[in-house]
Amino acid sequence: MNSQQCHGPGVGRRELLRTGLVGFSGLTLPGLFQARAETAPESDDEQTAVILVWLRGGCSHLDTWDPKPGATDAYRSPYQPISTNVPGTQLTELMPKMAAISDKYNILRSIAHDAGGHPSGSLRVLSGDPDRGDKPKPI
Repeated sequence: MNSQQCHGPGVGRRELLRTGLVGFSGLTLPGLFQARAETAPESDDEQTAVILVWLRGGCSHLDTWDPKPGATDAYRSPYQPISTNVPGTQLTELMPKMAAISDKYNILRSIAHDAGGHPSGSLRVLSGDPDRGDKPKPI
């Protein structure tokens, strides 16, 4: 085994890696930020954040966010609809605190997919990948 030793004020392996990574990131991060800034659409709109609450296996949308008061008994929520602070928007009686602040959030009531079931449809909707649906079983 070759066991050559370097004596003197050399640079250790960790110091070399640390210095190299700092230098590398210093050279590339400004370039990445510049590229991102150049490709971003210009907008005077206020920047917003999105918090997605995905209740897989949670409460039924009919019992909470989408009571469908004008639907038949087969599709309508068993709970009474209540008005929110947004004209024309109703929630069920189970959500009075959410109804009071409904101008602070959005409700998506138009999600649709052609996947075979909820799990594959969720994957398709959340990923945006049309190939995330159910796969045909081989014969």
